[in-house]
Formats: sequence, structure tokens, C-alpha cells
Amino acid sequence: MLNEEKAKLILETMQGITYLEWKKIRRIIDIYFESEATIQENKIQLASPKVIVDLCK
Repeated sequence: MLNEEKAKLILETMQGITYLEWKKIRRIIDIYFESEATIQENKIQLASPKVIVDLCK
């Protein structure tokens, strides 16, 4: 969770960047997280029938 102290540090560090710079940084971060999410999604396997049936109860 982002606490107030951590948020303040991040915002102080970013102070003075332009909107274009922000958009570039945001896009890079989005690409990274999308890539990591895809990697994790590709590792997920269907659970055993018992687990699935138990979830339906």
C-alpha cells in the first residue's frame, strides 16, 4: 500500500517533470506490468476437479 511518506517521496522526486515525460514513464510502467501479468497468466493451470466442484458449492 502506498503510504503518505512513500507518496511524498515519489512526488518530490518527480517534481518538475513535464507532462510528456510523465506519459512516457507511465507507458513504460504499463508495458512492464502488462508483460508481467501475461507471464503469470500463462502459468495458471486449471485446478483439480475437486477444487472446482468445491468452489461451485
